[in-house]
Amino acid sequence: MRQHDPRIAKAIVETETVDHPSDPELVALARRYFRAADRMRPQ
Repeated sequence: MRQHDPRIAKAIVETETVDHPSDPELVALARRYFRAADRMRPQ
């Protein structure tokens, strides 16, 4: 990604390897990510 589009690469915070998640699995991954990202922000 850094070679393809450095501007977008700067915005990538985390990657997750998944194999064709179902809709509920995708929602669970998103909820887990946003809960973790919220904890990283200063209060």
